Amino acid sequence: MDIKEKRRQEEELLKKWKEINPNIITDGVVSWEDYATSNPKILFVLKEVNSDEPNWDLREFIRDGARNYTWDNITRWIIGIRNIDQDYNWQKIKEISEQERKEVLKSIVAINLKKETGGGAVADNDAIYKHAINDKELLKDQVDIYDPDLIICCGTGTAFLESIYSEKIVKCEITFNGVDYLKDNNRVIVLYNHPQARVSPNFLYYPLIDALREIYGLHG
Repeated sequence: MDIKEKRRQEEELLKKWKEINPNIITDGVVSWEDYATSNPKILFVLKEVNSDEPNWDLREFIRDGARNYTWDNITRWIIGIRNIDQDYNWQKIKEISEQERKEVLKSIVAINLKKETGGGAVADNDAIYKHAINDKELLKDQVDIYDPDLIICCGTGTAFLESIYSEKIVKCEITFNGVDYLKDNNRVIVLYNHPQARVSPNFLYYPLIDALREIYGLHG
């Protein structure tokens, strides 16, 4: 991977987005050096930021440690995915420190379907869907730049698939424990819960890891 060229492509795309809306929250790769050497390369597709403050950078926010409520769960998911053959006792991953978040999250991509400000405690899914469809060409270009191995849609599955695959019909498969997913050549797209879903974090962690083990053929 040519990191310099990829970084240039990302910034050019975000510049194009800002020409349409100068107040967008930019997003993308947290650290290109860490993402380039990660395995698998993971993209998280989120809804929107819960902020009225315009014109800031989600990448910098994550590099600075982010917030625990959303990002502790994502940190746990990454730990499990990158060590998918290992069974973690919940007590081992229950507590996530800020330093651990910084270290683990730097290897990922995180994007929002709605890049405008104004998100509230409860997302307006209709507005997010509309943004995803309106911005579908830019979203496609953004995903192409990152070329991830694994995409986890965090409560954004329908909007993401209908924007990225707007020109063809796709049909998801479903795991034994009920997680929808799509295989696109060597890429896996998982339609999962938002990390702020109102369930205990352990009930978000284990079903995702179990589903990915099945998808990757690691059961039994």
